[in-house]
Amino acid sequence: MWCDPAFTDAWSELEAAFTAASWPEPPAGFVPIGKRRRMRQVLRGRAGGLEVAVKWHRPVTRTDRVARWLRGGRGPREGRLLRQLRAHAVHVPRPLAFGDRSADLLVTAWIDGLEPLPPANTWSPETTDAVTHLLHGVRASGVLHRDLHRDNMAWAGEGLVLLDLGGARARFRATPRASADDLARWMRGLLPGARRTQQLRALHAWWRRAEGAIPERKAKRAEIERIQARERAQRRTFLTGRDRRATRAGRHFATFRTEDGMHGIRRVQHTTEATIARAAAWFTAADPEGESLKQGGRVRLHGAWGSAPSEPTEVVGKWYASPAPGRLAYALRAFRRGEALRNRGLFVPAPLLALVVPGRGSLLVAQAEREARDLHALWHDDTASGWHARSPATRRASLDALGRWLRRMHESEVSHRDLKAPNLLLDPASQRIALVDVEGARLRRGTVPWSRRARDLARLAASLPASRAETG
Repeated sequence: MWCDPAFTDAWSELEAAFTAASWPEPPAGFVPIGKRRRMRQVLRGRAGGLEVAVKWHRPVTRTDRVARWLRGGRGPREGRLLRQLRAHAVHVPRPLAFGDRSADLLVTAWIDGLEPLPPANTWSPETTDAVTHLLHGVRASGVLHRDLHRDNMAWAGEGLVLLDLGGARARFRATPRASADDLARWMRGLLPGARRTQQLRALHAWWRRAEGAIPERKAKRAEIERIQARERAQRRTFLTGRDRRATRAGRHFATFRTEDGMHGIRRVQHTTEATIARAAAWFTAADPEGESLKQGGRVRLHGAWGSAPSEPTEVVGKWYASPAPGRLAYALRAFRRGEALRNRGLFVPAPLLALVVPGRGSLLVAQAEREARDLHALWHDDTASGWHARSPATRRASLDALGRWLRRMHESEVSHRDLKAPNLLLDPASQRIALVDVEGARLRRGTVPWSRRARDLARLAASLPASRAETG
């Protein structure tokens, strides 16, 4: 435990208030900031006459409990790194107190007037220099940050500030391999999808800051190839770990089993026990409520929920027949595959839960995309809201969004054997493309060959002018 001498009395009261509080409800006067997670909350409030930000942690998994017993709580670990960085003049929030005696807390001074860091493609030379200056200070202080992305940085009155150190670790050794890993992590987290010129500009700024000069052409090319190889390896490791999260209970997902034999898996952040009960009633009903969107072996049901505050207002359910003996239920396969696509930055309606009844089939419940329309219906709509009634600029923007989506899918080592217009949704406001049929997606362990890309594009192009019967 550590506390600023001027904050001692306020820390005692704050620690007692959080010890008496029952998770997830914070003490009076503190409001959540951002998304609430199972293992931590970020709160804003007042203590000791100051505006403060409080990180409230709790151990959830067995790994969390073991790490807390061996190394202490997450609050003290991050607090010590904040003090280490501030001792090296790195711009981070000022820690006021941290401890894990009765409650795992980190208290920092609140920073007003924060402005988010813009996308990498819009960075000016001054922004690039500020980012490299901040990251060089982090590395020079002996700290390794493993979770670098734009949301962890913001502009403040004094310059660029690093806000979140939950993924940081101390004792960084500046070996050539560690330097390549650090730069690859930076490219993957801060410059995803950036143009090559922007990436080279950022690397040049880093080399001038860290090495004093840009390497010669041959050495620079070898270093870039090393960084790109490390970036690909890190990305594959990262995605593999993310894909495995949906197969077990932990911080993000939970498995369940009911007394009448139903079992499955669900998203923790979006579902409650009431959602499971609703899905079970929907599954066992002779005439389920909602609109039937598709007939056949897989029935898609559309209904309105939302009786509980944490439940979505509209959901879509897919009802699958029982699989062959020894094979995984279709709903569980679709749940895991949908989460894998979301991990790769592809918009898929968020799967809420997968419900399985041995011998009767399975049900997948996902959050509905309310404003989006499928491309096939939009193409054949002859009214004023149809495709051909839109302005050329709007149609061009929609086609650009579709092309970017397809490129991202293939670059993410994903192909789709059933890529057709009825399976793609377009949000007219944001020009966002969403995939509603994940069963045909295939996750590859390597680059998608050009022959497979051509087949995907040919099937999509053929499905647009075809009738609904021909695309089914």
